[in-house]
Amino acid sequence: MGRLQRATRSDVAKLAGVSLGTVSNIVNGRGEELGFHPDTVKRVLKIAQEIGYVPRAGARALRYGSSRVLALLIGSVPETLHMPVFNEILLSAISQAVSQQFLVLPVLLPSEDPASAFRQALQEIEFAGIISQFSPQTKQIRQLIANCNIPTVWFNTSGEAYPYPAHASFGVLEEVGVREMLHLIDLAQVKHPVLVTGPGQLWPRGKEFLRFFPKAEVITADSWRMPSAYFAFAEFLGRKGQADLVFGSSDNLALGALQAAGDSGLQIPHEVQIFGFGDYEQAASPLIQLSAIRWPLADLAQRAVAAFTQPGGQVDNLSTGACLRSTTRNKVS
Repeated sequence: MGRLQRATRSDVAKLAGVSLGTVSNIVNGRGEELGFHPDTVKRVLKIAQEIGYVPRAGARALRYGSSRVLALLIGSVPETLHMPVFNEILLSAISQAVSQQFLVLPVLLPSEDPASAFRQALQEIEFAGIISQFSPQTKQIRQLIANCNIPTVWFNTSGEAYPYPAHASFGVLEEVGVREMLHLIDLAQVKHPVLVTGPGQLWPRGKEFLRFFPKAEVITADSWRMPSAYFAFAEFLGRKGQADLVFGSSDNLALGALQAAGDSGLQIPHEVQIFGFGDYEQAASPLIQLSAIRWPLADLAQRAVAAFTQPGGQVDNLSTGACLRSTTRNKVS
């Protein structure tokens, strides 16, 4: 069976009895602007739909001198697609972009030689703007991004906005939500605080917890996934057996600690209070009611995309916030 040919502008023009230029203007949404008769617009669009004609994006960008594609520069895909930084930012950015008639294209930057991956993307696609997560990979190519002379919005999911020369920059203040959560808890009753974190650097959320409890036990799980936290916390309980307040540096880690505590016979929240960071597992596990700190990733992504239709120079920090549920007791008044 032969390969099907792609419908062309000429096919539409021939069937509709109009010129090639008329087809281009109408299918690209300029029919009313240029004064074409409504019947002509309707006829051209109907034929284009019937034969499956879609104008090529590259040709459209060349003709009108603009692209509608935004590059979303992020690190490598995480070990699980349920990790919020990848999932929520990507979906929220896409949703916001659609409302502004943009298209978001994720550009994954490998740990080794991210510059080559970025250059290849620039060679293949004309970008209207760049949305760049601050990460080890993008930090390596910060000057290259600046040199490409494309409007750029930076965002930092775990810290203040970076005042780079850019169209806009956004950040998240993790420590605000940690302070808010701890102010809702009766800290005078806490004798054995525990921080459960994952591999890599200690994020501001963990540092803030340790500022309140400098002598807290720090448990580092093998990964940021729930099973790793379960085994790490279960091993800790079997070895020491003492914990009355547990902060998981992510909801996955907190859920793992929660399950390990329950399997060890501890009563929650009467014997041990547990809270996490993210508030993104609640939809999947509504019955668990894990106390958590809300991480405004969706708002962060939406603001980054929206910035391209606003005046440049904006630098803003979003704050996290506490959501107290049944795994944490209220402060005694």
